[in-house]
Amino acid sequence: MDTGRQELLQPPRQDAPLAWPSAVPLALLALVLLPAWADGGATYLSDVLGQMVSPLLLPALGMVFVLQRRRLDLGVWAMYALGSAVAARLLPDQPTLAVLAVLGLGLGVGLLNAFLVALCRLPCWPVTLLVATLGVSGFAYFTGGQEIALNRSCRLLEWATVSQPAALTGIAFIAALLVGLLASGERAQRQGDRWALAGALLMSSVLSAWGGLCWFVQLGVTPTRANVLGDLRVLAAAVLCGAFVLRGLGRALLAAVLLPSALLVATIWQQTVWDFGWARWHGELLVLAAMALGVQWVLYATVGAVRSGAASSAGGGRGGRGGRALLVIASLLMLLGLAVVALAAYPWPYPVLRYIRWGGLGLWLLGGLAASGKIVGDFRRARESF
Repeated sequence: MDTGRQELLQPPRQDAPLAWPSAVPLALLALVLLPAWADGGATYLSDVLGQMVSPLLLPALGMVFVLQRRRLDLGVWAMYALGSAVAARLLPDQPTLAVLAVLGLGLGVGLLNAFLVALCRLPCWPVTLLVATLGVSGFAYFTGGQEIALNRSCRLLEWATVSQPAALTGIAFIAALLVGLLASGERAQRQGDRWALAGALLMSSVLSAWGGLCWFVQLGVTPTRANVLGDLRVLAAAVLCGAFVLRGLGRALLAAVLLPSALLVATIWQQTVWDFGWARWHGELLVLAAMALGVQWVLYATVGAVRSGAASSAGGGRGGRGGRALLVIASLLMLLGLAVVALAAYPWPYPVLRYIRWGGLGLWLLGGLAASGKIVGDFRRARESF
């Protein structure tokens, strides 16, 4: 595939920084879901902050770094669990060694991923999936297949309170964000830069392992078992904050700033909107990620088409009005579908609830089909000109 065709598969570029389309799904869901969550009695400040500064925020930030390089790191969940297991073994007697071991674990796995993916140019998701499988085996080795409880008399918790595990998460989040910004630059933001990709994979592994330590300190017990794919709020929040569509230094900062709110919205969606009952797979979060990404993508295509149409009109051109109108209608349908599905968070009779969920999903699919028809048509016309 030549360069011209590859450009058509990327989110539409804008002549000036334009980041608001990525935040529209998040703002819409927050507007619909937060009142429903408040009615459920979960409006205490500690509840809100507990979700926004959850240890899951750290692997989610790592996922953001990797998604911005157009890759998917499937090892964040295994590293999260493995970090908690290493902490469980060392924290009670040697807290300093535990911190160093968890950071060393993240650095080691991150360097391995970076070497295989960025330098050897192997596909990212199979490599990280293989490493995750090894991580799950390592978790079973460290825990012996049993939960490990934290001894509350250990030296680390002589100063730890309920709020300080959240402080550990928050400090790590800010530090990682600063490192990510310092390591970013105009050159590092170019698609295909292998050093930027290596840095993203390294940060993802370190953040996930440290998140496991924070999780263990906060809850005082390791998970019973580790899974290659764990809590999908990590992926849903990373997509919802715009990690896949936002590019550039300032936009990367925006995605990270929006991430805590995205994690809160993903949690509310999981608790109140839809429960697929797929055991550990959390299909409702996959639906959220797909719907949010689809809306972001079509909004960018719509804004780009409208802006290019305005420029064409200023130059005396008239073409493409029908296609632009179709994209606008498709965007509105997809936004409406997302909002309708979110209304399932409110107390409805079960038959009505089914119509709301599937009706909203149908509106989103209808808008997506309309938009894809326009985008595929543009791709075919462009391909014929090559």
